[in-house]
Order: sequence, then C-alpha cells, then structure tokens
Amino acid sequence: MAFGQNGVGAMSHGEKEVFLKCRQCSETTRHIVLKEEEVSNIDEEEAVYETCHYRVLQCSGCNSGIFQETIHTSESWAPEKVAALLQKSW
Repeated sequence: MAFGQNGVGAMSHGEKEVFLKCRQCSETTRHIVLKEEEVSNIDEEEAVYETCHYRVLQCSGCNSGIFQETIHTSESWAPEKVAALLQKSW
C-alpha cells in the first residue's frame, strides 16, 4: 500500500485509511475513513475563502469512532493561492 500526504493510504477495496494516535486506546493505529466531505464557501464582497474538510474515522485497534474537522481559510493561505481560488469561482 502506498501512502500519500498526511499518512493517508488507499486500501485494496477502495477505502481510505490514516495512521494516527487514537484518543481512546492511546496507540498509533490504522483508522479507516468511513465518510468524508469537503465544503467550500466564498464571500466575494469580503474576498474570504474557506474550505471545511470533515471525516468520520474508526480505529482498527479498539473500534472507537472519531469525528475530524479541518478548516482552512484565506487568512491561513498564501495570497497567491487565495487569488487562484477566487479566479476559479467566477
């Protein structure tokens, strides 16, 4: 299995997985990505862009589930990336 950015790998039957420390069992284990969604919003008047990435993961060690949320805003990105995203939205 090949791992890409952020330790994410693709399992043979199309599921994604990540390796991270589980808060329940306190071990670094494989977590299966059960569901993921990405939502992008843009405020053209304020020129602010936001992307929210949501994932539901399940630990392969203890079977506990977690909800993961990652938010990126135009304030956290380089100006050239924000400009490129704004151009794509028009």
